[in-house]
Amino acid sequence: MTGKNCVAIASDTRLGLQQQTVSCDFQKVFKMHDRLYMGVTGLATDVMTLSQILKMRMNLYKLREDREIKPETFSALLTSILYEKRFGPYFTEPVVCGLNEKNEPFLSAMDLIGAPVFTNDFVVSGTCTPNLYGMCETMFKPDMEPDELFETISQCLLASCDRDALSGWGAMVTVITPEGATTRKLKGGWIKGPRRLPPRTKGEGMLGMLGQGCVGLWHAAATPDREWAIRAHLALNEIQVRIVFCLIWV
Repeated sequence: MTGKNCVAIASDTRLGLQQQTVSCDFQKVFKMHDRLYMGVTGLATDVMTLSQILKMRMNLYKLREDREIKPETFSALLTSILYEKRFGPYFTEPVVCGLNEKNEPFLSAMDLIGAPVFTNDFVVSGTCTPNLYGMCETMFKPDMEPDELFETISQCLLASCDRDALSGWGAMVTVITPEGATTRKLKGGWIKGPRRLPPRTKGEGMLGMLGQGCVGLWHAAATPDREWAIRAHLALNEIQVRIVFCLIWV
C-alpha cells in the first residue's frame, strides 16, 4: 500500500497444510535492500527457492553494476524468472514494493507465470484476497503519512485474516521511507493471548458429535470468532470418520 513518499508491505506469519497449521513464524516478506522489499505467497518450498534465486541475482547485479537495483528493474527481473519456468512454474504470487530514485512509491504484483500488474494505490495476494480487496478499498486514501499508512495497512490485514481460517497467527508490517525501513510484528488472531476453545456439548456417540457441530456452526455464523468454526469443523470431521468406520464394519 502506498503513501506520501512511503510504501508499506504486510503479511501474516502462518504456514499451513490446508487446515493444519505447521508453523506460526513463516517468513513471507524478504528484504532486497533498504528501499526494496518483496512479498511472496504460495507453496512454501517455492517461496524459499524463489527468494534464494533472487538474492543470488541481486548480489550478481550489485557486483556488476556497482549500485542497488531499481524497483522497476527488479520487477522486470522477477517477471522474467517466473516466465522462464512457465511450463513448470513456481506456485507463487509475488508482490514487489519500494521507492525509486525520486522517492516515489512503486508497486507491482504478478501471477505464477510472471504476468505483471502495476498500480499506485495497493495490491493484494494470498488466500484471503477477496477480504483484503474489500478492506483496502474501504480504508485506503492517497498521500498518507508513514504512521497513518502503518495503521491503515495493519487494520486491513488483521480484519481480513480474522475472517479467513487459512490466514493469521500474527503479522509482519514493514514501512519503507526515504530514511529507511521499519519492521513491526503484530499479534493477531490466536496470538493475542492464551485462549481456550469453547467447552464441548455434553453427549455421547454420533448424536453428541452432530449436536456439537450444529452448535458450532450456529455460533460461527452469529459471531466473527473462529473458535466456534473450528469446533464445528472438528466435530463434523469426527462424525465423518465414525460413519466411514461403520460402513467398513458392515
